[in-house]
Amino acid sequence: QQQQQQQGGEEEEEGLVPEAVESILEQLLSGLRDSDTVVRWSSAKGIGRITNRLPLELADDVVGGAVDLLAPDEQASAWHGGCLALAE
Repeated sequence: QQQQQQQGGEEEEEGLVPEAVESILEQLLSGLRDSDTVVRWSSAKGIGRITNRLPLELADDVVGGAVDLLAPDEQASAWHGGCLALAE
């Protein structure tokens, strides 16, 4: 029963995150691939600040998006952005 309550709570938490936040996170994740270091750094900073305020499950999804940038077929700028985001 406690598991069901926890699962229900997680579903409720997910509903509390506005679509605007998800949209901003998508923009920030794409900013991690930018050729300009300042854009990558600013995107990583924003991702770190927002992720700290998200429910754990959603924060894990954002971290997964940063880890995806560390793929062999990504450019060096994407690797750098992914590392910056993970460091935040």
